[in-house]
Amino acid sequence: MLRQFLLLLLATTFGCLAQRDGANSTNSSRHRMLPADRAGMFQFPQWEVRVMCAKGPGVDPNYNAETCRKSAFDKLDKMTFFIIGDMGGSSMWQPMNPYTTHAQRSVAAAMKILAKEEQPQFIVNLVREVKDGRFEWTFENVYDKPFLDVPWYPILGNHDRHGSVQAQIDYTQRSGSSRWTLPAESENRPWYKVRYEFGSTSKNKKNTVVEFLMIDTILKCGETEDIKSDSYLAWIFHESNKNPKEPMPGKDKFAQEQDQWLSQSIQQSNANYLFVAGHYPIYSIGKHGFYNNCLAEMDELMRNNKVTAYLSGHDHNLQHLQLTKPDGNTFDYIISGAGAATDRSQEHWDEFNKTAAEMKGKAKVLLHFPSTHWWIKFAGEELLSWTTGGFIQAQVTPDKMVLNFYSGQGSVCLDQTPLVGGLLGKLPFVNQNCKSLYGTTILCPRDKPKCREEAAAQDKTGWFSGPWWCMKLC
Repeated sequence: MLRQFLLLLLATTFGCLAQRDGANSTNSSRHRMLPADRAGMFQFPQWEVRVMCAKGPGVDPNYNAETCRKSAFDKLDKMTFFIIGDMGGSSMWQPMNPYTTHAQRSVAAAMKILAKEEQPQFIVNLVREVKDGRFEWTFENVYDKPFLDVPWYPILGNHDRHGSVQAQIDYTQRSGSSRWTLPAESENRPWYKVRYEFGSTSKNKKNTVVEFLMIDTILKCGETEDIKSDSYLAWIFHESNKNPKEPMPGKDKFAQEQDQWLSQSIQQSNANYLFVAGHYPIYSIGKHGFYNNCLAEMDELMRNNKVTAYLSGHDHNLQHLQLTKPDGNTFDYIISGAGAATDRSQEHWDEFNKTAAEMKGKAKVLLHFPSTHWWIKFAGEELLSWTTGGFIQAQVTPDKMVLNFYSGQGSVCLDQTPLVGGLLGKLPFVNQNCKSLYGTTILCPRDKPKCREEAAAQDKTGWFSGPWWCMKLC
């Protein structure tokens, strides 16, 4: 209840905290450029060029033929991209200018450092809360870094419906935005496809295809109670709300259209790596838990057609889960929702294991960030966003995909250190040009499901987990 009291106090103090007038921008347009030696490889200044790599129901097929193949990509031996979610500035976390959080800025700083070392070709954005008239502050200014000036492919999250969804779609065509790329037909048909090919003229002489099917799980499963009632009190007490299970009112037709499109796209795909991306998780050990009832048919569709993994956000942490059914069919669930805050909840960990046991299968938590420690079991951590957040770097080769799970800038770089990283990372004598690699996992191509060795599961952490000398606040 302490958490709810603090939230209610903030809402009362700052009054009406959000303008719900769409994703508009008042700042003058500007064209961000990469260094000359990389500009031809990664810069997509015109929206017509950016959507070459994506296809939605309303996009002219002459723009793309559903593929993105710049000559530079053909020469790549490896393709790199980032996965970030729940990254918009929240009016509850940060009700005043600059409308961002410490965690969001920390993640952006770490992404910049990592991108300078190894340039991503694009960013998968499991977005939530890039909304209001603050688009310039919560997106453009936060990620205004030369090496992040690549296409960002977003999906819609539950909080995005606080504002204008159509404004986010229209923003793709804004002349001053060289990144935001949401090539959907309309608010009712927000799904689309992203497809990249690389490596045909590389030393491996092997063309590799990576494909993403970007869907709207809110359209399919419905809104959470805090959004449905449009009430800050509902948001404050949202922990008691049940996860929605039915399509949004009046949207059944469009939800069915999306299901048909997804099924057809999965079955027709020839991609080496095929992902489905939606905001709600099917399984999660975090606070929000499961959406497996609403997404059960989609789960089976992905399993039966060897989809590489399901990407989602919603819970404010990083997770890599595996669920193996009795027939040996193993599927991976990736959650990246720590773009603006981190939640250490593990309240559905036991339920995940129980679900697997009931189906006589096997559940594995390959990675969960951040962990839980006794001194941070208080209300203010996520509310005030004192942590440094996190994101995922994906490195794709013909033989495997490596997922690197990073915390934001400010964590002490000496990995297992007897220091409190979230606090000492801000001091001037600590190296600020750092980001911490928390863990690494592997995904396999669809035609090589056995590319990885049996991965060890992560232990559930508790109040006194780990040696006392290596605990840190990440």
